[in-house]
Amino acid sequence: MSTSSPSSNADVAEVAALAARLHEISSELHSAGRGPEVDDVAVQQILTAAVQLYVQKRIAEQDLEAFLENTVTATDVSIVTTAMLEAVDLQLFELTLWHGWGRP
Repeated sequence: MSTSSPSSNADVAEVAALAARLHEISSELHSAGRGPEVDDVAVQQILTAAVQLYVQKRIAEQDLEAFLENTVTATDVSIVTTAMLEAVDLQLFELTLWHGWGRP
């Protein structure tokens, strides 16, 4: 039996709908080179929410690819990963050690 309340089920559905719309809009902005126009805090909120949701899925042992197919380049990942490591004061060496211990 599910322990979720109707409001939490509605919240999950709303996140899915918002994510689909956000993906559509951000793809259009990216294609038009207009990404820098998006408010900094909005970008931080989106990235924070995405990371938190992704981590919860991995901790729940759900095997989930990080990105939709063919949507993110190695350069994109390098830029974001570097910024994320700096934000939490984590060195690449420490990340490598953590990865060697196993990961969710």
